[in-house]
Amino acid sequence: MAYARIPGVCGCARDPILRRLARLEYDHDGTAPERYMDTTCPYAALACVEARDLKRTYSNLMVLAILKDPIQRILTCYYEHFCGDGTPSPRLNHYGLGPDTPLERFVRRIRQVPDFRADNYFRSQIDILSYKGEFLPDFVLATDQLEAGLQGLRAILLHRAGVEIGHFSSGELQDYFSLHFQRTDNVAEVEFHLANRYKSDLEMFTRHATGSV
Repeated sequence: MAYARIPGVCGCARDPILRRLARLEYDHDGTAPERYMDTTCPYAALACVEARDLKRTYSNLMVLAILKDPIQRILTCYYEHFCGDGTPSPRLNHYGLGPDTPLERFVRRIRQVPDFRADNYFRSQIDILSYKGEFLPDFVLATDQLEAGLQGLRAILLHRAGVEIGHFSSGELQDYFSLHFQRTDNVAEVEFHLANRYKSDLEMFTRHATGSV
């Protein structure tokens, strides 16, 4: 199985679903090096890669992706990886942005950057997960319907590989939950610009969150 990583959906190193799947896959085929036995570094059997790498290198694997409401995802990237304790991409300076950039200015700037020029922190999820117009994930979990999606994933893994992923506590999944605006933010302006910038993402997320294909 391959895991398509999307910045802002969940911290990859602490992603509970990724860690659980990596442990299961190691137990199932035993191919991971011993140094990856520590589940805090779960990158042996599950590759966190982008669409072009999935297509070129892992075309024979089932591809899993987790989608987050695009507005909440951008807020997560901004608060945790841009002005928070996270380490932002050094490329952000290229866009004229700095750690002290207010959210409203940040949003006004990124809405002007097309996906093919965007840093992955604010590139559309649908663009990250597509290669030459093809949407690559075989199975998608939407954070608004995460438990229902996990039930489907459990059934697939049990049928295909005979493994049981088990259940997750609400505490384990808390990093997927929505991030709320701070009181000082101009909520209406921010939501308006993000909804326009990520219109395709919103449509895709809504389809998967409601169980549509």
